[in-house]
Amino acid sequence: CRTNFSMRQGGFAGRIDREVVSLFGRPLRAVLDIKTGNPAEWHRRQIAGYGRLARVAWRYVLYLRPSGRPFLVPFLDPTDDRQFVNDLMAVHRTIHREDSSWLRPTQAT
Repeated sequence: CRTNFSMRQGGFAGRIDREVVSLFGRPLRAVLDIKTGNPAEWHRRQIAGYGRLARVAWRYVLYLRPSGRPFLVPFLDPTDDRQFVNDLMAVHRTIHREDSSWLRPTQAT
């Protein structure tokens, strides 16, 4: 099921396709986005934002190919989160700084 999230202090919201509690039989808290198109550079930043909303560091995109054979791509680079925040700040030049806790990188759980 999809989960709607919003982060008032950060000024953004999103709809996460799936929250994962295990992957390949191993316990893991992660977000999973499902896409039907080809991989694009912006997917990295979108899934970083979803990770921030769900407060998880593990992020994956499942690409569904026309052939019917899906492929799973992990997005685990910690710089993706920083790039997401930089992009967000560029859009929202007036972000309130009273509580900057939303700027801290998420930790893997």
